[in-house]
Amino acid sequence: MMFKVGKPVTGNDFFDRTKMITDVRRLIVDRQDFMMKAPRRYGKTSLIKHVLLDSKDPYLYLDLRRESRMENIAEQIIDFVFTQAGISGFFRRMKEGIAKFMINAKHEVTIKTEIFEYSVEFFSDEKKKPCELLIKALETAEQIATELNRHFIIIFDEFQDVSRFICEGNVLEMMRGTIQHHEHITYAFLGSIEHLMTDIFENKKSPFYNYCRKLKLPAFDIIELAPQLEMTFKKRQIIFEDSLDLMSVLQRLFGHPTNTMLVMQHIYYSALDKEIRLVTKQMIDNAYESAFNEVHDLIEQYVHELKGKKHHYDVLCRLARNEEQILTAQALNQVYKGLIEMGYIAHIKRGEYILNDGFLVEYAKGFNT
Repeated sequence: MMFKVGKPVTGNDFFDRTKMITDVRRLIVDRQDFMMKAPRRYGKTSLIKHVLLDSKDPYLYLDLRRESRMENIAEQIIDFVFTQAGISGFFRRMKEGIAKFMINAKHEVTIKTEIFEYSVEFFSDEKKKPCELLIKALETAEQIATELNRHFIIIFDEFQDVSRFICEGNVLEMMRGTIQHHEHITYAFLGSIEHLMTDIFENKKSPFYNYCRKLKLPAFDIIELAPQLEMTFKKRQIIFEDSLDLMSVLQRLFGHPTNTMLVMQHIYYSALDKEIRLVTKQMIDNAYESAFNEVHDLIEQYVHELKGKKHHYDVLCRLARNEEQILTAQALNQVYKGLIEMGYIAHIKRGEYILNDGFLVEYAKGFNT
């Protein structure tokens, strides 16, 4: 499939991001923990999975938004690290019968037997509390990595959701106190609700303050992206009538990764359906409108969220339309701060801001009517 949309992409389906890919690879090689934040639908998961494609180190990807219980996260960590130690299906086999599991697994495990035996004893105790299980899982992961002299990578996606889990203490404080001593595991923390990620990693009162490197995933660099797209189409014997038309629509999309790939997909499918090898400006405009209509309901969800905050939608609309703002400087700065934290705008330089989503700009300008 060309220009995948809606799920992580890697390999030949991955575009742009040269500098960020280099930075993330270096951090992983140097075993430096890091966080990465970006607006929704900006491709954080795709980037990290793309980087890890050629990694020789085993990694575990955890999406906290998809998990309902902290116990599930602990179980995935334990299953992952014991697989590296030669024992697959740790929790499944333990639930099928502890005695049989312990006898058979002793011949499979490649680490000290006492580590395995204690882990079975600990994680089979139904009285253990959720946070207790998570912290022990992280400690066991480092212990096994050390025993094997291996380097593991653990990715927590949508990490800002960690605080919603039931925990008998401050989960951030407990995690920080544990993982800060780990030398054989690199941790990556990804998040799409930027103000929550900022609060976790940049608030002086947070246990994770100044803990790791902080990265912000930017929009596509359209100067780098445009020739990549043209080459991708050209490999399918499809060319653009005018390269400036492609550049124009990329600028109109504000470099938004998902929206850009959606428009490109519409162009590609249109060319296939009509057996056309030359992409005209009209085809590009039609693809843009089709893509906008496809995400219209999502944009309206954003608008509903914005309207729930005083002045936020009005300020955003005026910014999109390049109209003069009417709030006082102090009130306006507060709203700008809120819009940045919500992931809708970015601060370019002193007094200048830009929206992150070109479709939201179009909506604000009345393109939806």
